[in-house]
Amino acid sequence: MNKIIKQTLLPLMFVLLMGSCNEDAEYYTLETPPDQMHLAPSSENVKLQRVDETQEAISFSWKDAADRGNNTKLTYYFRLYHGEMKSVDGELLESELIKIDEGVRSISMTVRELNNIIYSWGVTPGDEVTVVAEVLAVVESSPKYMKPEISKAEFNVVGYSPSDILYLTIETGGLKRNIEMTKTDAGIFKWKGNLDVGNFWFVRSSEQGVPAYMKGSGENTLVYSETGEGNPFNTTRYGEYDITVNLNNLEITITTFFINTLHIVTSKDGVENVVKLYEYEVGTDIYHLEKRFEAGTKFRFVREAETLWPAYVKGADDTKLEFKDESAATMFEITQTNLYKMVINLNDLTINKQVVAPADNLYLITSLNGIESVKQLDKVQAGRNVFYGKVKLDAGTEFRFVTSQNSKWPAYVKGADNTELVYRGEGSEMFKANTTATYVMTVNMEDMSMIFLDVYESSTGVVAVVGGVVSSGWDSGIAVRDCSLTQKDLINRPEVISYTGTFTYTQGGTNDNNAFKFVGNGSWGASLFATESYANPFDPTKQSVTTDSSGDRKWMLPEGTASGTYTLEMNLHTMQIDLVKQ
Repeated sequence: MNKIIKQTLLPLMFVLLMGSCNEDAEYYTLETPPDQMHLAPSSENVKLQRVDETQEAISFSWKDAADRGNNTKLTYYFRLYHGEMKSVDGELLESELIKIDEGVRSISMTVRELNNIIYSWGVTPGDEVTVVAEVLAVVESSPKYMKPEISKAEFNVVGYSPSDILYLTIETGGLKRNIEMTKTDAGIFKWKGNLDVGNFWFVRSSEQGVPAYMKGSGENTLVYSETGEGNPFNTTRYGEYDITVNLNNLEITITTFFINTLHIVTSKDGVENVVKLYEYEVGTDIYHLEKRFEAGTKFRFVREAETLWPAYVKGADDTKLEFKDESAATMFEITQTNLYKMVINLNDLTINKQVVAPADNLYLITSLNGIESVKQLDKVQAGRNVFYGKVKLDAGTEFRFVTSQNSKWPAYVKGADNTELVYRGEGSEMFKANTTATYVMTVNMEDMSMIFLDVYESSTGVVAVVGGVVSSGWDSGIAVRDCSLTQKDLINRPEVISYTGTFTYTQGGTNDNNAFKFVGNGSWGASLFATESYANPFDPTKQSVTTDSSGDRKWMLPEGTASGTYTLEMNLHTMQIDLVKQ
């Protein structure tokens, strides 16, 4: 308040009581002098707004009180009290009594000061209350007590909640949410987090949404809006936003770190799957996808795998994207089972989707010490976009895939791990062989996946089962001819070879009558053995395969094994066998 000294006095009633104890009429007068001060407020109706809390809300002025005679001195006091209620639970609804400086005939209050007074009386923010202002001219330095001259004036006030809270209101995809910001200093608030395409502004009340702070004339200015009307701030790209709001000078600082990430959410028969996509070139916010979709599959795109809505969905047509909430969204839909190629551009919110014919060829490009080599892979099955290869790679060799022998980039390279393919430009991370070994690779261009495993390779290129339980007996030449293990499922299990045939158990026979091992040629070369003598092939703990020939260890069918057709598998990656009756 201007030009005042605040001082808490003894209650005026106490002074009056002290005066009433004096029974000598010569020493007091109880006549109340008429009001000659005519207290006047600067406004009869005041609406307080937080944005103006340091500004003057109201002022009061008055004239001199009546002269009370020789040897008297007048001191002026000012206070406010509730115009409709005197007290609540014994608490007087009035402000402190303020002593006015000598020679001063006015007083003013800021928005914050007046609001704090009526809020302390329990007045609900937004409700109007009648307030009485009162100035008292108290006679001092008088030989007898005189009642003070009093002047009153009423005015109406509407206040606000003084709680210093600010909310960030975010509107994305038709959804609106409020996040409480962190207060770092008086009138200064901060928030940091990820925002997608949408709008934002600031409010004091998360329930009412008003008053609000909207975008001002510039990108770094705010404007106060009592009704919540005005222009919001816009976010045009997904990223991490660091926002600092200074309500003292209505300024805002926004620091943005754009995050380029995208996931496709597919939905079919009530089941949703989320798959991460990759930029065609780093930093472009353009994503490439090749995938086989079944008819009836619906899909949309999201920035975060954990946040499935709002999402980028179908816009005006199948080439346009819009960011919407689930309730207002129309997802894209696949009408024909096929292999599709999609390019999703989030800069202009477009999508290019087209059917891709199965590739006729796929080439492996290896790179080591600056030297690149090209090898054509084999197509596994006509009409399928799946390719297979077996190669020996040195440790540190990087590799990628292309569909044209004359093209090196862009290429199909490493996605999240060594099982995922993504189509990206030059400089992208390639696949890598960590150890020197022979590898099998099945590249599935239909679901952009790859099986890439180091495997055992026989020096002769042959693994055949030989023994008393199979048709070859212990003749290694016949075993190579009739009982060789071959690959049966290059698409799903390229590391597994198998033989299916009759396995015979001889009751009462010798151990070797019921035993078997593996050979690589008719001269017993490149043989493979069990890790212990006469191991049980049905026991998972006894199924390991070794090249160690010491002891000529074999597997042996346990007593009581039923003769019949069996499939014997060998996993060339784990070097384990499995024998299963058909």
